[in-house]
Amino acid sequence: MKKIFLIITCFILIGCKCSNEQKSKNKNDIFEKSLSSTEDTSRIEVGNITEDTIKIEFGNQFVLYWNSKENIIIRDDNYYNIKKNKSNIIALSKFISNEDIICKRVCSKENALKKGDVAFLYLEENQIIALFRCLQIQFDTYTYCKYPDGLLDYIESNRALVYQKVQNYLKSKYNYPD
Repeated sequence: MKKIFLIITCFILIGCKCSNEQKSKNKNDIFEKSLSSTEDTSRIEVGNITEDTIKIEFGNQFVLYWNSKENIIIRDDNYYNIKKNKSNIIALSKFISNEDIICKRVCSKENALKKGDVAFLYLEENQIIALFRCLQIQFDTYTYCKYPDGLLDYIESNRALVYQKVQNYLKSKYNYPD
């Protein structure tokens, strides 16, 4: 009886070891394939410029791209260049009051996405502003979107107030004059 138990135990251990080696090999294959198939990640990390991409010009200063299908700001060179210095951040924050329509539908918002929404999302996404510290409202429910439920609708309904709160927050953070 002990011999049968030992034989079964050996087969189970050998089978588990082979299974783990196969899983490890599959993970390595997947990782290597993903490395070999990626584009130049220094240029575009998140999202691809496709027919669903909308170019958003913030005056003559900045350009960001919004992917309307994935509901994200595309991270390209323009995206990274804005956050390199505080004068760019302050200039972008001035666009929060802009109500130019970008696209008709976006997740977690009842109305159309506006240029000011994208400026705000950029600042929040890059942790330049902290939502609760800046707006004094807790947005922590996420349903099916990258952005908190109600955040974009709150910005829509209170755009002037949000603009002022962001300006005050950035003034205290970066100590810049008007």
